[in-house]
Amino acid sequence: MQGKRTERVASLLQMELSSLILERIKDPRLGFVTVTHAKITPDLKSAVVFISVMGDKKKKEETLKVLKHAAGFLQHEVGVAIKMRYTPKLQFELDDSLDKDFEIGQVIRKIEEKDKPHPPSKDLKVDGTSPGDLLSKKNSPNTTQFPRSGNRGNPDCRNGKENESQDRCQDKAV
Repeated sequence: MQGKRTERVASLLQMELSSLILERIKDPRLGFVTVTHAKITPDLKSAVVFISVMGDKKKKEETLKVLKHAAGFLQHEVGVAIKMRYTPKLQFELDDSLDKDFEIGQVIRKIEEKDKPHPPSKDLKVDGTSPGDLLSKKNSPNTTQFPRSGNRGNPDCRNGKENESQDRCQDKAV
């Protein structure tokens, strides 16, 4: 477990590197990179930065190569931005945890689909009616409409008329 200061510096380093990689590195070989987390030694002199890259294995290796080549530049820029006595020496490593999480999720979904009972057919009639029958009954003239409660339908009770009928409307609305 890291101390509070190393955790704060690691978080700051992660945010700063994310923005630097996005804004300052213009190498076309660089893929879609996410800085997942950083681990810093207690003396704050070296840091391992874990990255995740979208793409195949070749794209990941090329991106890692670009970042290792740009480590000196990134270290200098982080030093300017953070202003510490010692700027941590940066080492980049691929973080495969997101890929593993995705694979585990796929396996769980396959197991759930295999164990799940199949839903009934859309055309199956449960109580003698099909979904089409329910829709046609909704628009048929035999449907029952319930009257409104209270005196909302009475024209004398609307628009705040101040006369005898208003008193009558308030008495009936109880």
